[in-house]
Order: sequence, then C-alpha cells, then structure tokens
Amino acid sequence: MGSEAYGGNSNGQRCTFPFVYKKQLFYTCTNAGDKMGHFWCATTHNYDRNKLWSYCPDTILGGNTAGKSCAFPFL
Repeated sequence: MGSEAYGGNSNGQRCTFPFVYKKQLFYTCTNAGDKMGHFWCATTHNYDRNKLWSYCPDTILGGNTAGKSCAFPFL
C-alpha cells in the first residue's frame, strides 16, 4: 500500500538518488515510463531490482507555478 501523500508503493519513503531505472542512472526525479507524465523517483538505489517508488512531492502537491519543478537553492 502506498502513501496517500505521495503515491507509489513505498509507504511514504523519501527519494533516493542516484537510482537505476532500466539500467540508466538518474540523479533527479523523472517522468520516464509514467503514462501520465508524472515525475517520480525510486526509494532505493536500484528500482530495477526492488521496484519501489514514490511520486516526487514538488511535482504533485501544488504551488503557484503550475507544472514547474522546485529550484534549489532558494531564498
């Protein structure tokens, strides 16, 4: 069962970077493989092996710049 806040199947676990997805290394959230184009991340270093994931919070929880990711650092 996934977290209500972030979806996925990791019970609210945080993203782990970098992570492997389809033998490619990712250092940020990706929308690769998501049919709706939502950004997600693995919650272990190897999605290919563990299949554990969560949606990335900055891309699904709103804000006032629709569709844009967070920029770091911010003041």
